[in-house]
Amino acid sequence: MSMDERKKKILNNLVSEYIKTGKPVGSSNIVKKYGLGVSPATVRNEMSELEKLGYIFQPHTSAGRIPTSKGYRLYVENALKNKKKFDIMQIEIPKPEGVRDLREVLNDVSNLISFHTKEISLVLSPCLDKEEIKYIHFFNVEKTVYIVLVTTVHTLEPEPLMNKKIGEKELKTVESFLNKKLKGLSFRKAKNLIKNSNFFAEHIKNNILIKAFYIMLNNEIRKGETRDVYIKGIANLLTTRISIVEKKMHSVLEMLEEKKTIEEIIEEVPEKDNIGYLIGEENKYPELWDYSLITVKYSIKEMEGTLALLGPMRMDYIKGIYVLGKIANKLEEFADKIIT
Repeated sequence: MSMDERKKKILNNLVSEYIKTGKPVGSSNIVKKYGLGVSPATVRNEMSELEKLGYIFQPHTSAGRIPTSKGYRLYVENALKNKKKFDIMQIEIPKPEGVRDLREVLNDVSNLISFHTKEISLVLSPCLDKEEIKYIHFFNVEKTVYIVLVTTVHTLEPEPLMNKKIGEKELKTVESFLNKKLKGLSFRKAKNLIKNSNFFAEHIKNNILIKAFYIMLNNEIRKGETRDVYIKGIANLLTTRISIVEKKMHSVLEMLEEKKTIEEIIEEVPEKDNIGYLIGEENKYPELWDYSLITVKYSIKEMEGTLALLGPMRMDYIKGIYVLGKIANKLEEFADKIIT
């Protein structure tokens, strides 16, 4: 049996109705609400064929039908192909002057996604190995040297660099020297310059402050190779739309606590044109077989991150994709203003 246009319309209407109500959808309901110009008997026959094709199933005798993972997928594919839009209120991201760095933006973005979709939002930061140095500042507090490092992505909070007091004149000399040589370089390029160039040894011999800065750069590079994960809206998991046993829910909550696992799950979602989704049993983790995952890529100065939604299989996929895409676009536009 082939999937003709009438079957596609019936499937799309059935999925839309089930997403709205959470109740099995009958043929009479579809005819009454969507006016296909055919009788309930004809719709019933088409639904029987859709069931044989694996797009819908009947949870129990005399009930209507509900979509399978395969049915949801075709529904989403058709909507994307037809470029279906979802009208939503204006989505605002905090203005540049009110934000200190990208981490604050991503935390706010995660809240926005959860607020507009009522699902769990998962925001994966870019790998920050390409962020560039903007300014280095040293200062003493009692017998400890502290550093403030400003990059194109964020400002590192003042942190102790070494447990030794350095004269103010020498601090300023090294600070000026490093700013002159390292401004505009990525952490990795700055590290390699310090490591491989004789310039430092020739001009500031055996400088312990530069050695301490070099160690700090190494640590920041290692941090930049891992992604931050921002998770909001876990309370949405407890809504009445999801009917799962307590043990399964507990497994999902535990999984959300393992951010490395979440990162791996998000990165493995197959995507096309920056949009990806896994529905129900398409997820490789059994704990997620009652859920769906939508992802949208975003890019900041050639650094790629991901916005994602985790929700029940009957989540509003079109709204979710629209919200993620809208916020991804705004995030790229906004970040370009603060990352200079």
